[in-house]
Amino acid sequence: MSSKPSSSPTPADRITLAKRRADIARYRELRAQVKPLEDEMKAIYESIKAEMNAVGASTGYIGRETVATFTTTTRESVDVKQLKAEQPELARKYMVTRPVRSFRITDPA
Repeated sequence: MSSKPSSSPTPADRITLAKRRADIARYRELRAQVKPLEDEMKAIYESIKAEMNAVGASTGYIGRETVATFTTTTRESVDVKQLKAEQPELARKYMVTRPVRSFRITDPA
C-alpha cells in the first residue's frame, strides 16, 4: 500500500517542512529569548568601547587579565561607485557575479 502525500505536489525548489513544525516553533521561541540578551550585550559592549575610546586606551584590564582590546587597523578597498562612474569599462572587466544563498527562518505571518 502506498502512502499518499498530505498536500499537493510542490515545485522542485520547494519542500514542505510540516514534520519540522516543532523545530521551527522552538527556533522562533529561542530567537525571541536571545534578542533581548543580544541588545543588552551590545549596550554593554558599546559603553565599554566608548569609555576606552574617551581616554584613548587600546587595552582594558581587570587585575592582570586583559578583558578588552580596541585597536586601529588599516584596510584598503576600491571605491566601486567611483570606479564605475569614472572607468565603467574597467569596472565591468573586473566585475564578478557569484550566486549567494541566504537561509532565514521567517517570523510567523
